[in-house]
Amino acid sequence: MPDLELHADFDRDGRVSGTPAERTARQAAPGAVVVANLDVDRRALPPQVAAGPDITLDYAQPTKPAADDEVLPLHVRVVNAAALPGVQFLLRFPGIHSVRMRVYDDRGIILPSIPPVAHERPLAFAPAQAQLDLRLEARTVPGSPFARATLFDTRFEPDAVDESGFAVELVGRDAAHRETVHDRAQFSVAPVLFLDNGARAVRLYICDLPDNQASLADVRAALQGVAGLQLVTVPVDVAQGDTWLQDQFQAGIVVGADGWRHLIVHLPRLRSNFVHSQPGQNLARFVRSHFPARNVGVMDDFWQRRLVFADAAGRQQEIPFSDCIALAEAMQKVFALLELLNRVLSRLDRAWQPRLDLTWSDARLELPRLVAVLRRRVREALSGASDERRAVLEAARQDAETRLRQLEGALPLAGERFRLPAGRGTMEVDAQRADELFVRLNQFRRSSNYGGNIEVAPPTAGAPLGTIVVGNTLVHGVADFVDPDLLRFLHKQRKQPVVQLDTSWLDVGHIDELLSFVPNRRGGTPTFAALRASPGLAMALLRAANRRYVAGLPSGHPQQGEVRPPSGVLDRLTRDGSAPVTRLLRGKLWSHVHPPPQGPDSLPDVLEPPRIYQRLAEALNRGPEDPTSAGVNIHDIHYWPGEGPDRAYPADISVRELLFCERDDRGRSVNDFIETRFLQSLHEEVDDRFGAPVFPLPVLFDRVANVEAWGENPWQFSTSAFSPDLVNLQVVNGRLLVPRPYGPRMRRAEALALLREVLGEVPGADPLLRRLTQRFLQRPELAATVVWIHRQPAIHRPISAIGTVRGVFQGITTLRDVAKLFEDGFPGARIADVEQQVRAANQQHFDGAGRLRDGWRRFVVREGTVDLFEAVVRLVADELGLALHFVDAWFYHVHFGEIHCGTNVLRVPERGLPRWWDVPDAVPVQTIEFDEEETGG
Repeated sequence: MPDLELHADFDRDGRVSGTPAERTARQAAPGAVVVANLDVDRRALPPQVAAGPDITLDYAQPTKPAADDEVLPLHVRVVNAAALPGVQFLLRFPGIHSVRMRVYDDRGIILPSIPPVAHERPLAFAPAQAQLDLRLEARTVPGSPFARATLFDTRFEPDAVDESGFAVELVGRDAAHRETVHDRAQFSVAPVLFLDNGARAVRLYICDLPDNQASLADVRAALQGVAGLQLVTVPVDVAQGDTWLQDQFQAGIVVGADGWRHLIVHLPRLRSNFVHSQPGQNLARFVRSHFPARNVGVMDDFWQRRLVFADAAGRQQEIPFSDCIALAEAMQKVFALLELLNRVLSRLDRAWQPRLDLTWSDARLELPRLVAVLRRRVREALSGASDERRAVLEAARQDAETRLRQLEGALPLAGERFRLPAGRGTMEVDAQRADELFVRLNQFRRSSNYGGNIEVAPPTAGAPLGTIVVGNTLVHGVADFVDPDLLRFLHKQRKQPVVQLDTSWLDVGHIDELLSFVPNRRGGTPTFAALRASPGLAMALLRAANRRYVAGLPSGHPQQGEVRPPSGVLDRLTRDGSAPVTRLLRGKLWSHVHPPPQGPDSLPDVLEPPRIYQRLAEALNRGPEDPTSAGVNIHDIHYWPGEGPDRAYPADISVRELLFCERDDRGRSVNDFIETRFLQSLHEEVDDRFGAPVFPLPVLFDRVANVEAWGENPWQFSTSAFSPDLVNLQVVNGRLLVPRPYGPRMRRAEALALLREVLGEVPGADPLLRRLTQRFLQRPELAATVVWIHRQPAIHRPISAIGTVRGVFQGITTLRDVAKLFEDGFPGARIADVEQQVRAANQQHFDGAGRLRDGWRRFVVREGTVDLFEAVVRLVADELGLALHFVDAWFYHVHFGEIHCGTNVLRVPERGLPRWWDVPDAVPVQTIEFDEEETGG
């Protein structure tokens, strides 16, 4: 019998009973469960969001009150009092747990270690004391980067080391330094579990900003009457102009013997909308000031990392995370300028071949030469050019030269070394270190580390707590697309398998752009389904619509025959014949943000319209270099490239225009390539792994220049959704909040025949075909054309020093402007008749003079048509027994996201959630043990 014993809640019944069964359980994993003390017991989660300071978490408090329920009671019971005199007793913790665990006495005061032995906590007994009452606290959760060095490792290889379970030894050391292990017990830190979309939502967060009012209004309407759900808005002064709530944090739970708690994993994101920002200028402050509360913890460890290395002078550099992101952004500008130069040079010389294998140091050294080449090519092109053309060329040259000067000031060369910013100072590194830094820091800053790149599949037989799905692959075969620190964190929870799918071909790189898991409420097994983006289905719908349109045209019509380049003088609407088709994206606007540098350290991010739109403007204007001027164009489709004020372009595009403009430079369909190269394999893998039905939803992606080159080198191009991404949706208690697709519309009879034709070729679509009836298409919600429109003044471009201007976009300001958006929905009608139809149902949006009122306006237009993309989504929702609510997500869409990205949900576990300690680990366990030299003799 030992002289002293360890007692804790080893049987995990929520109390320390001291029974023989509880004592016996101390030897078996998981032992007593410790929940990381990351909440704030003194504070309730506020019902609203307001600006405030960061909240100090309970683990950071200097003392621990008895009421702190995350601190685990631990008793050292004296069995043989005669053994106490002359012996020093201590608790010994193994490995990383010596730093992550704290021990407190019965007054809530921490027991310090005695340097340099960090893994030992000395104990002090009073004379005749029968029991020492202690409390054990976990500083963080398994897999956290806390107390781990952040190094230049660019790949994470899953291993069997268990950072959750550990053993504590109760050791006695006599005056001769002989040691006796009196007792040994198992403990575990509770892992983070992530809930799937089928779990009940209790809060939905969305930002309340001027630009997303249409989205907010639709979300409010969709959630009316949902019992037990609170809609929480994040106001402007808290959001700091940001909107991407899903990306900023991932909500999970931790389960202890006394129940479960929310845990907010604060992800390493310094981006604000589509640009990177400084600390405090995005939603980071919101996470730290709003969430910490009783039973709502925040894990902020990704933000506390430091990258440690030696510079060229041998000095040790310790760069905090926020400075790492700033340095990554500065270094990334090299490739941003390289891409810009190659794009302009390709326009000047169709035979230009950019180098794609440059390291960062090579690219930095190459920039001055490329700017000199551009300067020479521009000088050659000026000969015989018009004044307007000369102005465009000179502007491109000046922009490149300005950006090079900015880079040379921010990232100067120092002989054969590179001088880089390091906090408020600078450091010098050689080429090898600069290249290592760029790769590792680029992993830090990637949007692949955000919450939109984490999805959770519901429980299955092989994964009773669900499966984590992330987008990841090896970039250039040497580095993970996702920060290895984040991958390590996800894997180290150990109770939910981690599945990785390739998303590196996307601009943002999030799995929620390609895949969502939704409940199946029709009963049976499985109880969920997967929805995946399908450009193949979208193209099949467009091609079928075009075939039917062309077949219904009268003889001799100019739009008969194959799809041809769009004409600047012929009618671009497909409204004639017996099977007219409306344009996609009517009433929506693309954004263009390209401000000039504001100072020596400012190289602002650029937001441009999709390449499909640029290709359309080029075709209509017959001029690739400046698609606002060349040729004759009677349509209001233009493109003003380069710097200038913020501007907008009309997004509407006909089916025939889209079928032409999505092709690459060699006439190959980009969306067909994406379907076969990337998404068919994703479909098959999801089907095989989860055994749930996989329904494709129509999503169109933007064009790239050369799909053959993309196939040979997957890092040469990337793309994002051109049409609203329907799988980037939110699930709230049996309701689907889906981005409104603004797809092509046809009359009911044609839509019915077309959908039967297309879905008849889709594997697994038989259930949808059974629901596809004439009565289904007569639903009022399918018949109404709903479009949110915002007043947009005309855009004019100055083209000379004497004040000459050219119209870029006439704007949307009058009833006539709005009517033109819908004229293809009323074939054969005069524009005056269309105006009457539009105004009759939307009188409140116009003043007496027919001027469109300011602000977001929800238009309902009765065209007697069906949106082909909407119809597919409604068929799928019906098949799964889910209520469907379309949400205008256009503001998010033009900034490379959708409604899932712009919202976040707190969910609660359903009754009967399996206890994680009863679930086998997803990988074999290698328990952290004591080294022999630590335990002594």
